[in-house]
Amino acid sequence: MITSKTDHNILTPTQEHTLKKQLLNLQLTRELNKLSPTYNDISGLRRFGPPFKMYDPNHPPPTINNQELKGIADSYIEHFNKEFPLLRMVFNEYFVTFPFIRSHLKNMKDEDQFWVHLQVFWELWKTKKISNSNDRGELSKRKLLLYKFQAFLLMFFNSSFLCLGDDEYFDQSNEERNAYKKFDKLMQNRSGNEDGDNKNILNDIEQLQNVDKFIDGLDINVAGVDKCEETKKGMFGIGKVVSTYYLFIIKVKEKDTGKEWFVRRRYSEFADFDKEIFKLYPV
Repeated sequence: MITSKTDHNILTPTQEHTLKKQLLNLQLTRELNKLSPTYNDISGLRRFGPPFKMYDPNHPPPTINNQELKGIADSYIEHFNKEFPLLRMVFNEYFVTFPFIRSHLKNMKDEDQFWVHLQVFWELWKTKKISNSNDRGELSKRKLLLYKFQAFLLMFFNSSFLCLGDDEYFDQSNEERNAYKKFDKLMQNRSGNEDGDNKNILNDIEQLQNVDKFIDGLDINVAGVDKCEETKKGMFGIGKVVSTYYLFIIKVKEKDTGKEWFVRRRYSEFADFDKEIFKLYPV
């Protein structure tokens, strides 16, 4: 353990911070894999510990009553805390104490039923055959959501656990440290960046995602969303009302010519277009 700046072979602040981040990422990956080792595994919450059941919530053991089962599960809480130290800390400190959930639990006669219903929903959802989009060579929405969730947790814990050299590390410029570059790319967050930075981030995202996945000679991707406003007449034609809507920016590229163009349409327009296409080419 490093105790002072004079220790032999001490790591630089950047090396120290990077090592911490990698160790946290490995632990998060380990816990998430234990919670869901395979794509359709439904028993993850049974291994997570109280307040979730260690058995099929729809079919509790018939020979033991609920109080005895709860007592057995509670006696293993320390075991579960050691198995999932990061995820259970987030669950107990932030999820359970979330105001909406906390107020709902207070109004319930039996709080245990809330967690049973949640576990039943989770296990039912995990049985659904959701397309993994392998035919398009892209990440499924479920996996992409998991990656974003892990990236958020990694940033949270990386900011919470401090190393001796963190003060010096964060005093460095963004170019020198750039600790959350991959996270920024993943979230595709354009807010607070200059135009040059936006272009660099978008270019890096394209390289990471290996875009240009052509289907029938066209590569089509959602490039962004544009927030717009429109003014309408008020009720009974009195006054004016400003409403907000969003335009989806679609990037289209031809494989043969390499030509690119962008299309901006509202969601309802794409929905209507989908219906018309389905009429012409029913499945």
